[in-house]
Amino acid sequence: MEDPKLLVESTLSDIEDRHLRERMLSVNTEYFEFTELPRIRWSQGRVKKKYHKVTFGTYDIRRKEIRIHPLLSDIFVPRYVLDFVIYHELLHFEDFHINGGSERRRRKGERVHSREFHKREKEFEFKKEANRVLQLIARGEFKSRPPARTLPDSDELFLFE
Repeated sequence: MEDPKLLVESTLSDIEDRHLRERMLSVNTEYFEFTELPRIRWSQGRVKKKYHKVTFGTYDIRRKEIRIHPLLSDIFVPRYVLDFVIYHELLHFEDFHINGGSERRRRKGERVHSREFHKREKEFEFKKEANRVLQLIARGEFKSRPPARTLPDSDELFLFE
């Protein structure tokens, strides 16, 4: 008999993967309309300690796979933030598989994001807002819970006297 804990974990994983796929389909419909899409999944969520850097999304050219950092799975992260990271990674997909980019490794100091890439990135409707939230998350300042409700002052408790 299967371990119930493993069954629940695999079911949750399937739901999360389906959610990622749905978000990617939505971004594709709104911005790209590709007929072929890469796979998408949550990454292991590593932080590059040497640089104190979080990589929110990556695109693996050889596997045709987008990986998204699990920090973005928090239900309080606005949808447009996840959509922006997916959009960014789909731009890489477009560069390599639609526009015939090279699969060679970058040389030291070579730019990943060209001026043209940044120009296309600005076409995302909520780019500035998404980047602000990503910066907060990266610095550990994002509040993943709604603000605690404070009780009103005693004379605000009664609207009628």
